[in-house]
Amino acid sequence: MKTNIFISLCTVSAISLILVSNYSQFIAPNLTSMGFDIKFLGIVTAAASLGEFFGSRLTAKIVKTLKNFYKKSAGVIIAFSENAEFLVILGVLSVIAILMLCAGLIPSIYVCIFTYVAINLFSTTLSILINNQMNLIAEENNRATLLSVSNQIEEIASVVSDPLIGIALDFSGFGTTYVGLGCITLVVIAFIFSIHYRKYR
Repeated sequence: MKTNIFISLCTVSAISLILVSNYSQFIAPNLTSMGFDIKFLGIVTAAASLGEFFGSRLTAKIVKTLKNFYKKSAGVIIAFSENAEFLVILGVLSVIAILMLCAGLIPSIYVCIFTYVAINLFSTTLSILINNQMNLIAEENNRATLLSVSNQIEEIASVVSDPLIGIALDFSGFGTTYVGLGCITLVVIAFIFSIHYRKYR
């Protein structure tokens, strides 16, 4: 069970990294293609940094809420997924995917900026939650190995996906590419959820 959760966490972490890094990397050309004045990009970047700050604060509240929830109905949670936080992680990634999907479907400067700020907020939350889960499933004798493998998976995923996303952006543009990334992510999330849910049906 721990192995399945570890693989799922690595997958979620890699997907989040790919989505957020690529959206952030191309935020400037995406905005300018819609007529945004590039001299105001610094304000947008500062807003994204604030999003990351509030993301860390949001995570603290989520973790505290989950701990209280564990105390009240831990048996139900464990029977369903062994950890409610794992479901929250899938939920947060789903929000990021939906935001990407909306950004692709609605070519608006305001939607683009909102998505940029929001995904940075949620990616920070997601990163902290995943690290917390990694620490829960790791043991003292394999903690360093698990973290190293996780980092390597993220690096390999980025090396493989970044050129493909670049090609997709060149051929299809921002909208179609982001819609595709959002849809693919939602399919992967549904697949991961179905695997874990099936164990408790």
